[in-house]
Amino acid sequence: MPSDFLVCKTCCLCMPLRYGLLTWGYLKTFLDLFFIYFLGAIWYSHVLFCMTMEDLITTTLVIFGTIMDAIMSIIFLIGCHQKKLSVIKCYNTYVKIFLMLIIMTCAHNMLFVASGCEREGISPKVILWGYLTLIAAHCFMLFILRSEIIKLENNTESTTTEMTQPECTLKMIEDTEKQNEIE
Repeated sequence: MPSDFLVCKTCCLCMPLRYGLLTWGYLKTFLDLFFIYFLGAIWYSHVLFCMTMEDLITTTLVIFGTIMDAIMSIIFLIGCHQKKLSVIKCYNTYVKIFLMLIIMTCAHNMLFVASGCEREGISPKVILWGYLTLIAAHCFMLFILRSEIIKLENNTESTTTEMTQPECTLKMIEDTEKQNEIE
């Protein structure tokens, strides 16, 4: 099958695929929760020190996006523990959409920096490396999610095929021997 061309059997070349997905899921959920706490502290301190309305809206949107990401990660962990293919496929779609949003945000910010509207604070190089790290992590997540989906689909097809095919066995009945004796 052409879709099986790039399928990994292990995660990070060291652990089974499913356990690797669970590890990534727990790590991502932990980092999301830490990031929510960190952003909440920044938001609260900026509200006290009268930050601009643009910064307040941006920080609030990032907090809500991170909360949504944490909720989706938790749903993914539950689905991965239960081996629910529909939940894993839904999370796969979510990761694709989230990756596109990250790429668009990265492009927007890099165009903003390239136009000379650089802000004080964090260096554009640090921001670019942060975006590239996020993009690489999400691409890797997509790759191992795709591998797990293919693996689960193949397992589902084989068990379905085994269940639908009737089992035929030949049994010798003693009645046939009795019929032979009678004749």
